[in-house]
This record gives sequence, C-alpha cells and structure tokens, in this order.
Amino acid sequence: GATFVFIKINSKKVNIIQGGDCFSLWINKTGKIGFTKNQVYFHELEAQKIIANLLKKHKGDRKKMWLDFYKPLCQLRLRDVNKKIETGFAILNGQPSLEKCWQKIEIPVKNLKLLLLFTDGFVPFPKKEKGLAKEIIKLYQKGGLSYILKKKREFERKTEKKSYRVYDEATAIVIKLDKIN
Repeated sequence: GATFVFIKINSKKVNIIQGGDCFSLWINKTGKIGFTKNQVYFHELEAQKIIANLLKKHKGDRKKMWLDFYKPLCQLRLRDVNKKIETGFAILNGQPSLEKCWQKIEIPVKNLKLLLLFTDGFVPFPKKEKGLAKEIIKLYQKGGLSYILKKKREFERKTEKKSYRVYDEATAIVIKLDKIN
C-alpha cells in the first residue's frame, strides 16, 4: 500500500485528503499554522521499539533484524491498516475501509500564504504535529526545502544504529499561495 496526500486548489478553497505518513502543512497570512495529523505516529513508535530491540539482539545486523521483524510487522499492519483505532492509519491498498480512515480538510484559499506537502522521510522523527509543524516552518524559513532535508540527514546519521535503514526516502513540494491570490 501507499500513503498519500492529495490536494485540489480552486479560487475559493483547498481540499486536502491525507492518509498515513504523508503530510500537509499550511500557513495563513496571519502566521497561523495548520497541519494534518500523523496517522502512523503510534504504529511507528511501536515498530521502532521492536526494531531497536532486534538490532541490539543481532548486533546491528539489519538482514537478521528483518528476518525477525517480518512477523511482528505483518501483525502490526493487519491490526492497523485502514482501521479506525488509535494505532490505525489510512493506506491505499484497495480496501473499502480506506475512506473511513483518511483525513479530509477544506481550507479557504483567500488567506493562505504557503502550503507544504511532504513524506515522513523529509522530517525528523518522532514528533507530534504541533512541534513538528513549528520546526518545519522554522527550518523552511531559514533555508528552504534543501535546509530541511539537510537537517533530516544529520538526524538520521545520529540515529542509524537504531533504525532499519540509514536514509528515508524524502519528497516535498511547496506551493506559495500568496502568489496566486
């Protein structure tokens, strides 16, 4: 399955549909920040604990860790994917329950200044929405998307021994709406 954030912009509003650990962050002209919820937060925390323990058990050998992690990963996904529970999240996989789990947000476009769309691999983990949104805006204002990614890579190098990979995939786009309206 795949996580997602879809947007549709017209002259009056921005419609956002989001699922999983892709995000949408927006700033209006007064500086107020909005942010889609990290649906995968609790699922990932649980998975990261299992991964860290398995990496410790296998002395950092990621191949051995994956062999042991496969079964717990399957159990976590069966429990959480497209389920309306605290650890649940929306994912594109063909299940009809997806629509009950995605986030749907509508924002008036006239006061929007900036809209950022990005994957979880673009920002340091783990943080809840408010702290994460403020940090992303601060980093973006300091040096744009490339600066955010630079900071993410620094974080990953510090935590690679507890992770199942060194670098996450990272995708982001900025839409400057103050140039449109």
